[in-house]
Amino acid sequence: MRFFSPEAGQRRRTALEQLVSGVEQFVPPNLRPAAEAVVQMNPVQGISDAMSASGVVFDPEQTAEARRRAAVDMGVEMAMTLAPAALVRMGYLAAPAGLMETFATPSVDAAVDMGRGLISDATYAARSVAEGDPRGVLEAFQRGGEPQSLSAAKPKAGPTFEEAPMIVQHNISPEGLAISEQIGGIPMPSIGIAGAKAPLENFGDITLLLDPQKIAPRRDLPVYPADAYTGRQPRAFREFVNENAAEKAIANDKNFKHMKDANYWMMSYDNFEDNDRMMRIAQYGMKHKIANPKDYDRFDDYVRDVERKMGGFIDSDELLTVNGLRDYGETELKIAPSELFTPSGNRRDPKPYTVEEAFKRMNKDKAFAAGAEMHHGAGQIRAVLLDKFKNLDDIKSKRGLLMPSGNEMEDIKGGFDTIAYDEINDIAEKYFGGRHRAAEDYVTDIAMGQSVSWADAPEGAKQAANEALTRLKNVVKDMPTEYFEAKPRSVAQIGDFDAAIVPQANQEAQEILRRAGVQDIRTYDDELEGQRRADVIRQFKDLMFAVPAGGLLGYNMLSQQQAEPNNQGLLY
Repeated sequence: MRFFSPEAGQRRRTALEQLVSGVEQFVPPNLRPAAEAVVQMNPVQGISDAMSASGVVFDPEQTAEARRRAAVDMGVEMAMTLAPAALVRMGYLAAPAGLMETFATPSVDAAVDMGRGLISDATYAARSVAEGDPRGVLEAFQRGGEPQSLSAAKPKAGPTFEEAPMIVQHNISPEGLAISEQIGGIPMPSIGIAGAKAPLENFGDITLLLDPQKIAPRRDLPVYPADAYTGRQPRAFREFVNENAAEKAIANDKNFKHMKDANYWMMSYDNFEDNDRMMRIAQYGMKHKIANPKDYDRFDDYVRDVERKMGGFIDSDELLTVNGLRDYGETELKIAPSELFTPSGNRRDPKPYTVEEAFKRMNKDKAFAAGAEMHHGAGQIRAVLLDKFKNLDDIKSKRGLLMPSGNEMEDIKGGFDTIAYDEINDIAEKYFGGRHRAAEDYVTDIAMGQSVSWADAPEGAKQAANEALTRLKNVVKDMPTEYFEAKPRSVAQIGDFDAAIVPQANQEAQEILRRAGVQDIRTYDDELEGQRRADVIRQFKDLMFAVPAGGLLGYNMLSQQQAEPNNQGLLY
């Protein structure tokens, strides 16, 4: 059921009336406005009217007075639609006359900001009403009808360390960890600063933790108040040093040589990784006696039957318990050439993948800068408008912006997506013949300080884009986020991290971490209550933003000026 459909509106109204009928008796009499102030409204019509008013609020060609009046109308419609008769009766929303006085803003900019805030607040409040929870409404619209800023969930005063502890983490996959050990580090890792109550659990099964003092912002270690869409490490691929010898070794394996496709099954897949997974599944099936390869005429049939008997899926960590194609020959990591062809048209060969080569490419592409990943859409625009943190105290003061993933966070993102889309669409209609992508690229390039000569935009387009970016920058300022992002312009050694949390079954990753010198390694099992990854992360009280200790990230790390091992074989 759509949230703003007539049926949903009826359900919200019914749920709210039932809720209030049992709650009103606990509200002090002095907080209950007179029943005569109750205004009955149609929620569907109210939303429609509010959206109409919003078109005037965000239209720079309207007069100041028209935009102020539209903001008032929008505020009244949104507030009264989301909290009809019952909340006015309870005293948590004022009657329309009071709301008009509250929302009467002294300037156009304030009217626009208020309108944007209401979109976020209204969405949050409406969801709470639909779920039968009055607290969301009471947070979004405080007594007397005062709207909060960008998000109702964001506290006015910054929370304390105890209320919102923060943790510094870098998540990495088991394969990524193995590659980092092989090449000698992690070039320009993206390091997240998240709420310890809701730490990051995506981007990889292994979590590496850092002492907060090591990510103090500085010139070569920018820290952004959101996902900054910085650049990623160049992709590596693996191949046999001697492919012909490896293929012969596979074809002569006593377990597979009777199969019809023993000499050519690897040709069915495009890369080493896919072939390696096939072999690991085959080896896993033999190791655990899931199926006997001697009973199959084709390698492909054997692998598929092992998967089928395992329920159609085998966890990647389980497959790391066997060696895969590495049993049949020496392998090496490679990186595709930056330029695929020579000036004469010949194809260039891949290069060996080294930490120096990866770092050099990332540095050249300015992977440390916000927006370097070059996405499209509102997220990219938000990233390039972020102001970097100045110091650790600045980061601590913004801990209240951190919010766990979920419906509420998605609502906030969706609200900004809408605002950004409308801003870009206005520019597209006026200056780019309705071509939204062209207008988006134009605005994004301006925000990133890049040339826009490619656009051949008409007069007035650049000014309109800058004005739109100013408005959008005001919106993203202090906008909630799942995490902050630090991007050291250096190569992190695995041993630079102070602790690690690893899947219990992954012995290989634990050995890599021990060899690297990580002092505190703990395991997790997401199937067991109290031993899940988030539970284990929260055990590291000493690595939360509180106690100063440790050095700076970048000490014993590869800097942008130095990219060669010293005479002792160590990387700085």
